Amino acid sequence: PRVAVYPHMYDSSIETATYTPGGKIELDPTFFDKWAKAIITYTDKFPMPMLVGEWGLANPELPGMDEFVDATMATLDRYTSGWSVFNWCKGGGYCPIDENGIDRPGIGQIFQPFAKAIAGAPTSTHWERDTKVLTLTFADNEASGTTDIYMNPDRSYPDGWVVESTDQDGSWSSTFDEVSGVLAVTTAKSGGEHTICVKPVDGPEGCPVVVPDAPVASGDAPVFPGAPEAPKPAGPAAPVNGTASYTG
Repeated sequence: PRVAVYPHMYDSSIETATYTPGGKIELDPTFFDKWAKAIITYTDKFPMPMLVGEWGLANPELPGMDEFVDATMATLDRYTSGWSVFNWCKGGGYCPIDENGIDRPGIGQIFQPFAKAIAGAPTSTHWERDTKVLTLTFADNEASGTTDIYMNPDRSYPDGWVVESTDQDGSWSSTFDEVSGVLAVTTAKSGGEHTICVKPVDGPEGCPVVVPDAPVASGDAPVFPGAPEAPKPAGPAAPVNGTASYTG
């Protein structure tokens, strides 16, 4: 209870090139599956929430980095319970906004609606960048209160937005606090699942349940469709003497 694991998510080839004069920074489409296969072995062995404590890019404007950010967020939605980007600042390097406060290319995708609190056990969350539709599905459990979604409406919905649910009309409601930017959705306990959709006013009709691709459990180890068997978890590391330093 109240324990989670916080790994990082960095492509070592991109980071190495970033800090090597003349290094070539480019997208490796195979990185995401390799990272997921490696990291999920821990939560398979020790079931607990996994939240990525840090990921980011120092050169988000380069070719392929837009796709890197898009694939990163899709991977994090699929396999983790949340994430934090490195780091909050204005300017260059790892900053997501420039010195004028404008979203930088590629990394600006991180500004999207997300659930700050969920009144149940989350099943899936999915942000469709092209249609700007957020789909959140959760199942009833002992959790109470409202499902609170941070909207960021100026970036995501400058022309307005609507909220829908798969629940029956009259069994759910929503309120929006302009000061905090939080959409609070109240759903009645039904013992089943609830799906909430937030979309632009001219968005697609309906609120379909979206379930991102996920690994299929098989025995004691996760199996990824079309991928080799996940590697065995590493043994404990032997302690060594050293002096801590920050290299990022």
